Amino acid sequence: MPLLIAEAEAQMAAAPYAYLKRFHFTGLVELEYRDYSLVSTYHGRKAKSEWTSFGQRYRFGLRGYVYHPKFLSFSTSVTFRKEKTDQESGGGSDTKDINYDLFVSILPTTPVSLDIYGLKTNSTIEGWGAAPYNITSNSYGARLYFTKRNFPSITLEYNHWDYTIEREREWKVLDTYEGVVKKLTAQEKSESNRLSANIKGFIDSINTSYYITGDFSDYSSPFRKYDGKNILTNTYTTIKKENTLSLSFQHSDIDITKLTMFTANLKLFPIGQLHHRYSYEYNTSEQLLSETKKINLDSHTIGNYLLYRFSKLIFGTAQFHYKFAKRDGVQEDLYDINTQLNYGKTIRDFDFTSYYSFSFSKEERRGEFKLMEHSLGFGLSTRKFRLGKVYTNYDISFDKYDFHYTVNDYDYDFSYQTSEEPYVISEKAHFMEHRIKVGINGRGPARVYWNIETEGRIFDSEIKNHGTVFWIGEEQWAEKIRHYTFTGDIGYPFGQKGLATLKVSYTTGQTDSEDIQGYNYEGRVNCHLLRNLNLLAWWREEWRNRGWWAGRFVAGRKYGRKTREYQIALHYLIYRMTISLEYNVYRVDEGPYSTENKRLYLKLRRPF
Repeated sequence: MPLLIAEAEAQMAAAPYAYLKRFHFTGLVELEYRDYSLVSTYHGRKAKSEWTSFGQRYRFGLRGYVYHPKFLSFSTSVTFRKEKTDQESGGGSDTKDINYDLFVSILPTTPVSLDIYGLKTNSTIEGWGAAPYNITSNSYGARLYFTKRNFPSITLEYNHWDYTIEREREWKVLDTYEGVVKKLTAQEKSESNRLSANIKGFIDSINTSYYITGDFSDYSSPFRKYDGKNILTNTYTTIKKENTLSLSFQHSDIDITKLTMFTANLKLFPIGQLHHRYSYEYNTSEQLLSETKKINLDSHTIGNYLLYRFSKLIFGTAQFHYKFAKRDGVQEDLYDINTQLNYGKTIRDFDFTSYYSFSFSKEERRGEFKLMEHSLGFGLSTRKFRLGKVYTNYDISFDKYDFHYTVNDYDYDFSYQTSEEPYVISEKAHFMEHRIKVGINGRGPARVYWNIETEGRIFDSEIKNHGTVFWIGEEQWAEKIRHYTFTGDIGYPFGQKGLATLKVSYTTGQTDSEDIQGYNYEGRVNCHLLRNLNLLAWWREEWRNRGWWAGRFVAGRKYGRKTREYQIALHYLIYRMTISLEYNVYRVDEGPYSTENKRLYLKLRRPF
């Protein structure tokens, strides 16, 4: 036995163990270089602007503990940053920052512990044709923890933040003979203080976990001043098996807005194959618009969600919400219904899926909004196929909406309206859309994976009183769409971690009476050139002719639009130093107008 003990002690002595050093120095050196250029051309006239930026960041820090790591540990650092920007046309800016930060943890492993932290930043900005100005920012605070077992976990925190801008201003005072220029150093200071508390715990007798948080804050600046109060409580109770009840209460009073909200969510154990849950929400709020005008809102919302599963592939869902609301004494009710039935079946070597969904919603708010939608879809895919998987989908949907809305003066600026009659926005429409898709995906040869797909889209609508609220797909106010799209993508993994992908898409057809054409493609390569050298390169191009923009927009659009973007990035790691190089080009062509934006980014980073 003594021999075994001696052998064990010898093994423990030989095993590596990382002891926390009493004092440990840290640091960082970071250099950044950026080069930008922007070239714009319009009918042969060229405009060009270029600028460069060089930044430096140096950080020196100290970490350690006093007496013992469990008694007091700390970390502190000083960071200096300088950035110089030059423009080819003249001018530029110089920015200098120096940061001081401190973090102290006292008795971190005991039931009562304390964290103290602070950060101070001094910045000076010169250039860009303005007088230099200084920015000073201070942030400090403390967190007190109570974490005794079998008792609630409590955290108390105080935080202070202030931000001061100091700049020099000039003005000319005229006298009888000549003007005299005077200078004034002005200060603008913003400040906030926040006191918060967080309590987390669990009550065994009722199997409930709870979380309570609250805070008081004040904010002041040269432009405004206000106080804020906020409290939030959450509970989660498990009532036998799968019955759960979650409750939430929130009250906030911040500046010009007051809010009180209570929510309850109940999930009950399934009744046979019926899964069900229910919800309730109460909301009351007050928003001050001016000294004499405010908005009051009170609402009650009830809802439920039902799911009945006939089998693994056959199930139905139903969801219902009803909201009783009053805004400034005027009734504003809302309700919506959503139902869906899903049916699936395996037929030999095929998987068949289908669904039907119906939704209806109605909202009353200074008017009325109604929306109804029917959707039906079918899908068929192979389970066994030599090349991969063949699939097809067909979806049809019918939508109908009708709304009219009376605009209040605080919604938008309608000062140009000379009539005293209320301004009303209204729109009425119905549309039907068919989508059919056929595709095949698979693998091979070798490690290649690929997918090929075609899609047809047929869309017809009737819209009365075109509004500016709704956007139907990508096309504004389109009433007739016939689009046919071919897409494909292919990927090839190579080496240990390399991957090359290519995606292409081509669309043709009509939007209203305009012929449309468009394509896009994207290629991407990610690979390790050397052990510590990684390459990422991608390029993409997209083109659409003028027919893509429907309605009134096509009349003002004379040309198509093409965008191209290329980027290459190299990341090299040697020891602990990282070198990054990125080059990006983004170009837009639209008739006689074109822009090209180039960016070069070089970064060297070495922590120690």
